[in-house]
Amino acid sequence: MNTRSGNVLHFIDTTGPGGAETIFLQVAEGMSRRGWGGCAAITGPGWVLDTAHQRGLTVELVPTRGRFDLSYIARLRGIVRRHRIDLIHAHLFSPAVYASAVSAWTGVPVVATLHGASCIIPGGLPTRLRYRLINRQARVVCVSESLRDDLHALSVIHPSQVHVIHNGTDPSVYASASGQSVRREHRIAEDAILVGALGNMRPAKDFPTFLRAAAALAGDARFRFAIVGECSEPLCSELRKLADELGITDRVGFWGFRDDVPEVLAAFDVLAISSDSEGFSLAAIQAMAAGTPVVATRSGGPEQILTDGVDGLLVPVRDPVALAAAIRRVVEDTTLAGQLTAAARRTMEARFSLETMLDGYEALYRRVLNLPSRASAVESNAATAVSSGAR
Repeated sequence: MNTRSGNVLHFIDTTGPGGAETIFLQVAEGMSRRGWGGCAAITGPGWVLDTAHQRGLTVELVPTRGRFDLSYIARLRGIVRRHRIDLIHAHLFSPAVYASAVSAWTGVPVVATLHGASCIIPGGLPTRLRYRLINRQARVVCVSESLRDDLHALSVIHPSQVHVIHNGTDPSVYASASGQSVRREHRIAEDAILVGALGNMRPAKDFPTFLRAAAALAGDARFRFAIVGECSEPLCSELRKLADELGITDRVGFWGFRDDVPEVLAAFDVLAISSDSEGFSLAAIQAMAAGTPVVATRSGGPEQILTDGVDGLLVPVRDPVALAAAIRRVVEDTTLAGQLTAAARRTMEARFSLETMLDGYEALYRRVLNLPSRASAVESNAATAVSSGAR
């Protein structure tokens, strides 16, 4: 049964691992699986390109020279023409601007996903002109209600153009993960309590608060801590220095980037999210799928995902004492931990599954292209097949 409805150009301008990049790849692969054609446009080599090839995606390499590169717009227009693109799906702010410029040139509509605070940019006239271009050409997706509210506060995109589609993850990939190999690799004893943080090293992740919470818990010899994510400088050196100043160097591991997230999360006894700003929190729903209790700050995204005391614990931002207390509460109350993880799994499957996210994007694609809903398309094809068979 063919429900193919159009060709999509999936477009991002970052090349390394991260939450937005993960969602970009999931959407591109998922839409291809659902029968949408097209390709992915990527600026250069790196984790995104390697993973796209592993997933069998058609890829166009489109290098850019930097800020508002007019030749870049021309090359993207060429891809739109060669692949007969019906819709451009851009991820992050800068691709949203470029995609909107291509749309103004070609008439091809745009869906632009904004993933976090770095996409909500207050600024002067140049920034407002970029937003005006997006407002004229694109349907904008925010990955959480809090991010949508932040965007509305800027008064740069008409509210009717803005949609909320939560990020999702595939629960099946976590089913067989045990975490034992990861714990053995890092010499984490079976009776140790491993508290982990997951995310690339960026200021918004506020890993200093995580380390200060670790120091508050370090009096208990059972605790070990790990930060898992791409170690960028100078933050990596600054965090190592802080760990040394706090006297916890021998208790904290900086594991760097890993692509075996299900195993990493299964190795954690608690996932601690210490961010002071989160557009969503892909790590939170991944931990919910893995059965790992989540303690998170009220940093925007997490409180859109978790209900405090029901499927996770929420604490104020920049409060290491509160973060440490919540971690200790989960560790010491095994009944509570079991209740939280069971409820979290139900929440994730009901609201944050990969298929739920793809349903949201496909419905928006069809609305933008003025096509019938997926269910209507399937029913129509089925009716056509029966009618053809009758003749």
